[in-house]
Formats: sequence, C-alpha cells, structure tokens
Amino acid sequence: TKLKLRRAHFVNDLFIYLQQMVVKFATSADENCISKDIQELEKKKQRKKQNFLDMISEDADDVQRARAFADSYNEMLEIWVTSKVLEFTSQVRDQVLKDMPNPEQAAHRAYKTSFERGNYSDVLEYCLNVNAYLKKLFIRSFDQQEQAAIDRDENVLRDDVSAVYRTIAECAERWQKSLGLVQGFPSLKRIHLNDFKEFLQRLSSDSSQPADVRAHRMAAVANFPEVANFGIARVEVFCQAFVKHIRKLLSKASETLDDKVATAMKKERHEVWMKVKGCTAKCPLCGSKCSLVNDHVDHECAHHLIPAFHGTAYHETNLPVFDMCQSKENACVEWYRGDDPPQPNLAAWLDFYSDYRAWKNTIIRPGLAQKHVPEEQMQAWVNCKMPLLAHWNFVDQPREEWSCYQSSSPLDVHESTEALKRLQAFKDIIM
Repeated sequence: TKLKLRRAHFVNDLFIYLQQMVVKFATSADENCISKDIQELEKKKQRKKQNFLDMISEDADDVQRARAFADSYNEMLEIWVTSKVLEFTSQVRDQVLKDMPNPEQAAHRAYKTSFERGNYSDVLEYCLNVNAYLKKLFIRSFDQQEQAAIDRDENVLRDDVSAVYRTIAECAERWQKSLGLVQGFPSLKRIHLNDFKEFLQRLSSDSSQPADVRAHRMAAVANFPEVANFGIARVEVFCQAFVKHIRKLLSKASETLDDKVATAMKKERHEVWMKVKGCTAKCPLCGSKCSLVNDHVDHECAHHLIPAFHGTAYHETNLPVFDMCQSKENACVEWYRGDDPPQPNLAAWLDFYSDYRAWKNTIIRPGLAQKHVPEEQMQAWVNCKMPLLAHWNFVDQPREEWSCYQSSSPLDVHESTEALKRLQAFKDIIM
C-alpha cells in the first residue's frame, strides 16, 4: 500500500501574503521618513540662513549676534551629540552581533536554545513559528544589551554633553574677564569673534588641566561654527547674551537626549535585525528556516526536524511522520497538500508548488539522505508531543524506543495556545 502524506496546516501561503504586506508597509514608512527628513533639512537651511544674516547685518546689535552665534554653535553641537549617541548605541550592536553575527549563526542559536538545551517551551515556539521565535531571541538579546549599556554608560554620555555646553559658557565668561574691559563701555580695541576662538584654542592646549577638562575644551574648539568674523561692540553684553542662550540650549539638549538615544537604538535594532534574520522561507516538511541571506537560488537549512514537529502527517491515518526530511522513506511516496491532486513522489510535490521548488535541491539529495533522528529531537518530541498533537490534530503514535527521554514534567496539552500568544507579542513588534 502506498503511503500518502499531507501538510496538516497550510500556513505557507498565508506567510507569503504577510511578507508582501510587510514589504508594502515598510516601503510606505520609508517614503514618509524621507519626506520628513527633507522638511527638517529645509527648516535647518532657513534657520542657518537667518542666523548668518543676523550676524552680518549692520543693524544687528551684540545681543542679536550673540543669540545667532549660539544657535549656530548649537547646530554643530547637535551633530557632535549625534555622533556620541551613535558611539553609545554601537556598543549594543557589537555585543548582539557577537551572539548572532549572521543568519546561519542566528538560526543555530535558535536551535541550540530550544532543542539542544531541552527548553521545551522554547521547542514548542520554535515549531509553531521559527521566524517569530528567532525574532523573540533577538529582541531579548538586544534589550538586555541595551539595558546594560544604559546602566553602565548613559550617565557618562549625559554628563559629557552637559559638560561641553557648560565649558563653552564658562570659557565665554573667562574670555570677557581676560579682556579687562570696563563694564558698560565699548572696547577701544576692535574685538572680533575670532578673538574668542583663539582664546578657546589656547585654553584647550593647556596641558596642566585634567584630561576630562581638556577633552571638553577640545570638543568646544572642534565644534566652533564656521561663521562670519563679525565685530563685537560691547563684549560683556555679547558674552552675557551668548552664555544665557547657550545654557538655555543646554537645557533643551538634555531634555532631548533620551529621544535621540531611543531613536538611534531603534535604528540600530532594525539594522542589526536585517543582518541576522536572513531568509524567512521555511522548509515545507519540517518548518525549519532557511539560514541564507541575500539572493539565492536554493534554500539551505542547517537543522532539519522530524516533520511531525511541523504538522506533517500520513494522509490516511493522520499519524505523525518521524522520517527526516531528506530520508529515502519520504522521497518515494505520494504527497498531498489539502485538496490539491496528489504527487507521485516528494520531488514532484516540491516541483508542483512554486514556493517549494527552491527547497528541492536541499531535500532531494541522493546518497546524502538523512535517516538518523538527532537525540535532542527524540527528547523534545516525547516532552512536547501533547500540545503538538492537539495543535496539529494528530493521532498519537507512541515511540517506545524514545520513552526513556520523557521527563517528569512534559508540556501540558494546552501549552500550544499559550506559546502562540507569546509569539504573537513578538510578531507584532515592527523592527
């Protein structure tokens, strides 16, 4: 009698549809982001133009020029703060990529965390949706590294940003005092903005100061804006207005730092996820994910499972299939999918469906057929079979030779429902 096999659930077609919707959503989101970026750049351009006009205008007084100069300085400091934030968030990226440097290693970690370590709740999640399970592992890893970085270095970052702003204000006050001018009277010598810059440079080169003080002064010099070398009539008026405005801008920078870090972390999370998630195609027999990335003709999988884990059953008896995907037993029997006409063998079945063809050269490998069931999969089956049998609507087929692997607390029949709820929470997170 010929054996007839079928997929118990037809999630693959739905999965492809969801992929298309995600791509469509992501494209729309990217277009919105680009439009917002262009608008923001246009606003910055107009502010820069106005600041320049305020500084060079003959009608501008020292207060107007001081505020315009402080705004220009702040724009440079915002770029510097962004670079410091990126240094901060890159620590998280580097640590996560140590654990998951590429899709192949990420897929291996998913298998190791669940099957090899005997974490049966994780095994269940792996079987029900391996892509969602990998995403869960990634998010947890990223969140742990992010929290560690925040606990360790966020206060240092915040202190550095505040210190540079304060250093600029303090140096402006010191510059005013160093000129020895009488308050309320204009200077007999014409003072220009470059005089302040030269004063800052002299302070930053003072090697007698502590390292952190020198670093903050050097940052103040490095971010000194390239603006017109305008004249300053009353230095004390200019410095007071400048210091007042730069301290106001410091308050704003401190308030927005958390948002900058959160935005940068979100971007890092997305970019790292793109590096490690790889191809999301799943083996039509066992549900394990492809471990390749970029364009490829054939899918590849480092850890095939017994097809029973993914809902593959004998058509006539509804008993789970325990022969490995690449086994000879699977290769030469009829295969079904739903109400579609049966195919005479596995190769024909894989050819029949366009979304399965890229798996054919991976699964059909004469001379390389995998018959042996890994021990960790035997152990996982006997401890996870009750919720899987219920989920896939299987008839139980006890494997007496595997009974020695049963633990004292196998998973309950209702666990699949809870596992799906846990996975859904991670699936809904847009990276």
